[in-house]
Amino acid sequence: MIPHAFYYSIEGARKYEHPPDVGPSSLWWPHYGILATYMQRVSFLMSDISLHAPVAVLCRNQELAADQVRVLYENQIGLRYLPQSEWANCRVVGNALVHGEHVFQAVVGDVGGF
Repeated sequence: MIPHAFYYSIEGARKYEHPPDVGPSSLWWPHYGILATYMQRVSFLMSDISLHAPVAVLCRNQELAADQVRVLYENQIGLRYLPQSEWANCRVVGNALVHGEHVFQAVVGDVGGF
């Protein structure tokens, strides 16, 4: 969480340059410390995990095709985007795609590169 786009004063035109619920001028600002501490703890917990999802979604770097994965989200099937820059680090073992220690049982996207 990186707080940004707020001012210590909202006088003049600055009042309309950001959402009204951000920064020291908002009603919840006195409780910001609680939120920041919570986010710090969650970030720490998540920094030492490894996501193991059964489906790899091949993508060309920042081109994420939401229509291809909609059905996965709707059915709560775990997925992990695998950008083209990582394809060289993958190998096919049996019927699975392996990337590091992750073994994907299914692949969504153009698999012509494998």
